[in-house]
Formats: sequence, structure tokens, C-alpha cells
Amino acid sequence: MKIKAPWTDEQVAALNRWQAYGFVHEFTCPNDHKMSVPLEATKRSWVCPACGYTQDWAHDFMFEEHSNPLETAFAANAAKQRARQRPANYDQLSPQEQWQIDKALGILDWK
Repeated sequence: MKIKAPWTDEQVAALNRWQAYGFVHEFTCPNDHKMSVPLEATKRSWVCPACGYTQDWAHDFMFEEHSNPLETAFAANAAKQRARQRPANYDQLSPQEQWQIDKALGILDWK
């Protein structure tokens, strides 16, 4: 989902953090520069520091608090790996029994 500007100070900080991660493709200016120019978030829009081009939207997930996107992906994958250790009859167990198994396996996002 796209979120349109204006953005709050906290949202601007989150967007600029996202741009700085280094392992996601950041928003860049579509205009003809000699090299790719990353956009900078401001309260009113993204802005190209080279030519002033603006873009007034960002993806909703860019506002979420991430220590970094790879850590989030690795954590989700680790939880899936731990879920594979559940017993074969897991779905037939009571919610309390499922919770005890998930707690023991270190799975935070149980069914």
C-alpha cells in the first residue's frame, strides 16, 4: 500500500533509515543524472538533492520499525525452521498444548 505525504518527523526518519540500509533498492531520481541519485525524505515529499524532483508517496512497510530488513527476514526464517520441529499431531492439540510446545521451541508467532 502506498502512503502519501505529508509525513511526520518520525515517518521522515523511518524513510531515510530505509534509504540508508544499503541492501534494499532505495528510491532514486528518474531524471537523467550521470549516476543514480537516491531521493531524500522530507515532510512534504521525497526530493532529489541534485535536481529537485519530488515524489509524494512511499510503501507502507518503509515506515515500520526495522533494525534492518535482513535481520527481520532471518528471524522469520528461523521461526519457520523451529516450527518444523513441532510434532506431527500439533494441529490436533489444544491451544494450551500448542502454546507450551511453541514456548519450548522459542516460536513467538504461533498459530
